[in-house]
Amino acid sequence: MSGEVVLVTGAGSGAASGPHEGRQSAPKDLWGIGAAIAAYAALAGASVGVLDVDLTSAQRTVERLVTVDPTASARMIALGADVTDEMQVVTAVERLRRERGPLSGLVNNVGIGGPGGTAAAVDLDGWSAAFEINVTSMVVTTRIALPDLERTHGGIVNISSLAGIRGGHHGLSYPTTKAAVIGMSQTMAGHHGPAGVRVNTVAPGLLHTPMVANRGLSEERRRTRAAASMLGVEGSSWDVAGPVAFLLSRAASWITGVTLPVDAGLSAIAPNLGVAARDA
Repeated sequence: MSGEVVLVTGAGSGAASGPHEGRQSAPKDLWGIGAAIAAYAALAGASVGVLDVDLTSAQRTVERLVTVDPTASARMIALGADVTDEMQVVTAVERLRRERGPLSGLVNNVGIGGPGGTAAAVDLDGWSAAFEINVTSMVVTTRIALPDLERTHGGIVNISSLAGIRGGHHGLSYPTTKAAVIGMSQTMAGHHGPAGVRVNTVAPGLLHTPMVANRGLSEERRRTRAAASMLGVEGSSWDVAGPVAFLLSRAASWITGVTLPVDAGLSAIAPNLGVAARDA
């Protein structure tokens, strides 16, 4: 990815450090999906805008990579912006463009769990907020990045979830937003393909991430989650980062409109979804 300029949203490392009231704190060696994608792209030679609503959290991702590869870390820029605020995103993109050049890649990774509950009980204010963060924010960032991506014939990767392609989740809000991301991405691919912009989706499965660790999952539950898949191995954010980097790279220049499950085959084993889908 040498020479590419990539913006990754939700790439802070805030969830990996600090106590969480009533919950187990995530191990400090865990990387969130956005942070791992940003780090992987930088290690592959790209200049990377590490964007998070919390600038300190974005800076922490940059600092974590220093211990791995100082040269790659130097290719990263920490950016603070709320992805639901168009002007904040414009300011962040302008800085990245000014310092590193026009964007050739965008990863829309920001997402929240949203409210629980079925249609009979889900909190509708929380429902609306989840759509604004999980779906509308991707429209905002895409709109701002498009002029650069059309110029560079770049790519977009939107992060969905296993929950967006299979049923079985305990709540209605999260899987609905993640399914919306898939439909939105396929439509975007058709809209912007003639201008040379590729749009793909990655749907991670049951990874062990800081967000998951902060729920206080027991070792037994982690083993059950891992065993539900074809490979029987627990995944990490790094297992997602590689496929995302591939879809952004020129090696994937003829791939668009694809939804790629990165889930150790779990989505292909319908009988096992009930065992694990509540954690997707």
